[in-house]
Amino acid sequence: MKSIFLYPGHAYVTNEPTTITTVLGSCVAVALFCPEKKIGGLNHFLLPRPMEENDSSLKYGCNAINYLSKKLQAELRGESCKIEAKFYGGGNIIGANIFKESVGELNVEMAFMELEKLKIPVIDYNVGGNLSRKIKFITNTFEVFHEFVE
Repeated sequence: MKSIFLYPGHAYVTNEPTTITTVLGSCVAVALFCPEKKIGGLNHFLLPRPMEENDSSLKYGCNAINYLSKKLQAELRGESCKIEAKFYGGGNIIGANIFKESVGELNVEMAFMELEKLKIPVIDYNVGGNLSRKIKFITNTFEVFHEFVE
C-alpha cells in the first residue's frame, strides 16, 4: 500500500489504497470518503479563513475543505456518491487565542460549518484538548487511527 505524509496547507485525494499520515496540534485534518467507490482524501489546515478575500491557500479551512470536496468529486468523474466526513485536531496546543477562542476551536467551528454547507455528514470526529495528535487515514476503508502525542 502506498504511504504519504501530509504537510500543513496540503490536501491529497486518491482512488488507490493509500495510508495518509499527518500530525496535528491546533490544525485540523478533514477526511472525506466515498463508500461506494472507495475513494478518499485528507487535508491539513492551519487557520479557519484568510485575512484577504482573494487568498486561496490550502492553509485555510474554508479553502482546504472546498478544495478537498472538489478533488474528490473530480475523482468520481461525474458519478454520484454519498460522501462522508471525519475530522480531527483543533487542540489548544500553543495557547494562541484569537477573539477569546483558541485557534483550534475556530478551526473546528470552520470544519463543521463548511461540511454543513456542502451537505456532507460528519460521522466521526475527535477534537480539542491540550495534546497533539498523529493521524493515519486509510483511503480505501475510511479507517482513521489517531493517537495523542506529547
